[in-house]
Amino acid sequence: MDLNEKNHFDIKNACELSLGDYDRVIDGIENWSRKTLNGVSFKKDLTKTYQLVGKVLVAFNGENPAGFLVYSKTLLPILWSAVDGSIKDMNVQKEVMKGLLFNSAN
Repeated sequence: MDLNEKNHFDIKNACELSLGDYDRVIDGIENWSRKTLNGVSFKKDLTKTYQLVGKVLVAFNGENPAGFLVYSKTLLPILWSAVDGSIKDMNVQKEVMKGLLFNSAN
């Protein structure tokens, strides 16, 4: 995946989206995770986080999710994330993660 001009991406809390929009975002993540992370699926975990009112921050490149960071304090506090594996430039991957981490503190 090539990030658009100047490696710009928007960070949004996907849990603030309507259920339909949230499902479309999760399907986008599912699409790249299955293809670029050896068939890994985060769909059930992301859906459960939404149901438990956790925080799912998503870095968007235009309309496409490029990475995510999840925080949930229900049961056990947990923080985890992933970046689209088709983003080969490690500096871009770091920028996606920095944006997600910075926004998780807000």
